[in-house]
Amino acid sequence: MKHANRGLVGILMGLLALTAPAGESAARSVHHRIRKPHRAVNQRTRTRYRKRSRSRSKTKTRSKRCRRRGDKLVKLKYLHGGAVWIPAEARCGGRFPVVVLLHGNNTSRERIKSLGGGRNLDKWARRYLNGKLIRPLILAEPIHFGACAPPERRKGLPYLFTGRFSFARYRKLLEAKLRRYGIRASSWSFIGHSGAACCLTMGMFAIQKVWPKIRVWASADGCYNGQLQAATLMQQFDGKTTKVINACRGYPAYKGYKKYERTLLTRKALSVRCDKRYYKTCRRHPVKRWFSYVTQFASPADHGKVLVELFKTLVFHDYPSARRVALKKRRIARRRRLALLRSRKAARRRRLAAQRRRLRRRRRLRRSRRSRPPKRVRRSQRRSQQRSQRLRSSVAERD
Repeated sequence: MKHANRGLVGILMGLLALTAPAGESAARSVHHRIRKPHRAVNQRTRTRYRKRSRSRSKTKTRSKRCRRRGDKLVKLKYLHGGAVWIPAEARCGGRFPVVVLLHGNNTSRERIKSLGGGRNLDKWARRYLNGKLIRPLILAEPIHFGACAPPERRKGLPYLFTGRFSFARYRKLLEAKLRRYGIRASSWSFIGHSGAACCLTMGMFAIQKVWPKIRVWASADGCYNGQLQAATLMQQFDGKTTKVINACRGYPAYKGYKKYERTLLTRKALSVRCDKRYYKTCRRHPVKRWFSYVTQFASPADHGKVLVELFKTLVFHDYPSARRVALKKRRIARRRRLALLRSRKAARRRRLAAQRRRLRRRRRLRRSRRSRPPKRVRRSQRRSQQRSQRLRSSVAERD
């Protein structure tokens, strides 16, 4: 019996030894089947997160590296010179708006007007960028020796931005110079000062042939000979989305300015908000995006100051930074929420007032029902009244 029991125990132990590894392997295989896809998904998410973090770190380091380079003023060699200002934020390349500055009469043959000296408009742009008020933009200025004036005042020079100067050639050179820095123009805007916005067949009035799509067309203290300039602008930009801005010293300095403004903006011109420290009046067309600003200063010594103020107004309002755009969106959303709350409160007040009116009516009905006698009594009263009337009428007939 002892030997038989030992044999049975041995057989059972052998069976257990044979079955245990198979069970373990099966459990492991099932475990791997369950865990394998989860591991794959986790691995994918990890790789994606790593790629994103790497790209973010690359862009951050790249932007830091670009900002360390600082702003760059590049000379553009074409005829009498020119310059292109590239901010530090655009040194790594990309798509940026380009603002072209056309100077006025240049009979003194100056090679620096607004960039790198003179009016220093690049410094104003840098101040706004440091304050995160505007988004990065490119400034370009061609230089030409000429004037929009009679021959005796031109000193043997050609008309401004004519002769050997070609806007088509200048655009090719400017785009080639920007491509060297990996920059492409997302939009084109132009600001013309004095003589550049005076002659009707040259300067600011000739750029549309080379740049058919213009975002902002702005003139500062140009010529205002009644309806001529205004009629030309209306003919060029009628039916287009181009924003037209004019800033000048107004009527005392230019006798034909009132007629010019009335022709461009019509008699139904609307007043718009603007900084009253610099502008006396700010008006716009009732339908189109055509604006006219009159400055507070009116002396001839402030002729160049008009261009500076117009440049500041243009870049501040037409090229806001992402921070300002987000702030504006938040303000609009907040106003909408407040308006919705006010409308809801007004609807609730109206609803409660209607409920109160209904309750008053019910109370009145209840009171009137309580004060009135029941139906039977009312019928008997009517009948008695009718009888009394009949008796009275019969008595009256007898008499």
